[in-house]
Amino acid sequence: MDDKYFTDTEFSIPVMDIDISEKSVMGEVFERMEQYRPDEIGAFTKCLLPYHWTYVSSGEYQYAKIWGVLEEYGVKVKILTQGQKYSEAIQPNLILLLDEPENYMHPEMCRTFIRNLNVLLSKRNPNSELQVLISTHSPFMLSDVMASQVIKMNYDEYGRCIISKSERPYYAANVHSIMADGFFLKYTIGEQARIFLEDKFELLKSLVSRKSELSLSEKEELTMIRQLIPNIGDALIRHCFSMLLEKLQ
Repeated sequence: MDDKYFTDTEFSIPVMDIDISEKSVMGEVFERMEQYRPDEIGAFTKCLLPYHWTYVSSGEYQYAKIWGVLEEYGVKVKILTQGQKYSEAIQPNLILLLDEPENYMHPEMCRTFIRNLNVLLSKRNPNSELQVLISTHSPFMLSDVMASQVIKMNYDEYGRCIISKSERPYYAANVHSIMADGFFLKYTIGEQARIFLEDKFELLKSLVSRKSELSLSEKEELTMIRQLIPNIGDALIRHCFSMLLEKLQ
């Protein structure tokens, strides 16, 4: 094609959503120009149109990269016999290992990850038996699997790995309960808030049990705590503080 038809060396196409349910327009463009056409053994040895991602978050980039890796190694892998063409080969049974695929992803991406993974593999590998092993820190992942499919890994004071089975169901469980049990959290609130509130709670208890008059600094502390209470997100913690303040009236 004549150079006069080209006004720039680059072009950009906005990516509004990554939809794995149907073939994308860009996918068709790349296929028609043989951007990703495998050779006879199924290897992709050349890239005719170099491209890169721009204006996407690290989570969106990770999301797209995961599906690309799965497409490359989980969908296009086939078993070839001597003299057989790639198009005639069959897809093998596979074990897919995903190490913390949710890194950088928005919680909503994590929440739908298992579903999208299932849709992709069911549609693209309909005749294969697949086993997927995922290491994760995301409670959303556990909410989509049975407890019998979960293995918890922790470590002791000597750094030795401790492996245990789940003692409670995770499937469709509340994310907060999964976080508390499945990920070995000692507390379900931030450490800064926990230490600060524990300190103020102990102060209130000591003032309640004491019979003497409050000092000026203690009265200022009470004023600060009263102003803080409406901002406490946990209803139970907020109620406990309110009860102690009522006793000091």
